Amino acid sequence: MGKAKWLIAVVALALVLPFLHSGYYRLQTAFAPTKGSLAPEGRAALTTLSPAKVVMFGTDWCTYCAHARALFKKLGVDYVELDLDRDQGAKQFAREHLKPVVTPLIVIGNRVLRGYNEADITAALKELPATGAQWSSPSRSTSTAL
Repeated sequence: MGKAKWLIAVVALALVLPFLHSGYYRLQTAFAPTKGSLAPEGRAALTTLSPAKVVMFGTDWCTYCAHARALFKKLGVDYVELDLDRDQGAKQFAREHLKPVVTPLIVIGNRVLRGYNEADITAALKELPATGAQWSSPSRSTSTAL
């Protein structure tokens, strides 16, 4: 009987753990500011990683990053994606200039958006052409630095 209880506890934990992680992520992003601006020194440092006007810091496993990719493709936005799991330079930049680090982190011009909010992303993109940036055909550049 003791083995059966242990097995039930392990199975229950395996089923509950993903929900706990998801809840932690939602809690973390709920208290993070969703919008902000990138300081001039941050913009200069970002230019060394990518000169693009639209940069997304994301991961392969992030569902909201996939939504942002799909939105950029739908709108025909030329952007650069930096993978926080694979690119240590991108991870270091995010820790120094884009706190708190949540995914996706989207930098549009000097505007920083944390998490996925289609209305905020489209509003920031509408402001971007006024600064002289142009949109081009859909493309996705992923940093491959390890």
